[in-house]
Amino acid sequence: MHVANPGAEGVTVRFELRDKDGGQKGDTAERSLEGHGTMAEAVETLFSRTEVLGSDYVRVSSDGELVGFEYMGKKPKYVYGLNGQDAAAGGTVLYGAQYAVEETSTGRRCRS
Repeated sequence: MHVANPGAEGVTVRFELRDKDGGQKGDTAERSLEGHGTMAEAVETLFSRTEVLGSDYVRVSSDGELVGFEYMGKKPKYVYGLNGQDAAAGGTVLYGAQYAVEETSTGRRCRS
């Protein structure tokens, strides 16, 4: 999880691990983030006492503005990212466009 504070004032950031049905798993993790500060921490580190499943997701909230990004994958095979989504924006479906680059012996091949 990568989180940035675009504001000049510090914020408290709360992370909740949720199961696929929206139920909270384990405790809430909190971090303080100074003005214009950033943090990067693995989900498994944030919730070290709780088993994290592939179907789980993280709900992030704070007392100020945030910019979020999740970087996932299995280096060096593949990586992908997901920008933070505003749960209050009214959307009920998330569409994630995919783009892949495959290294082959004859060069690169791109797919989308």
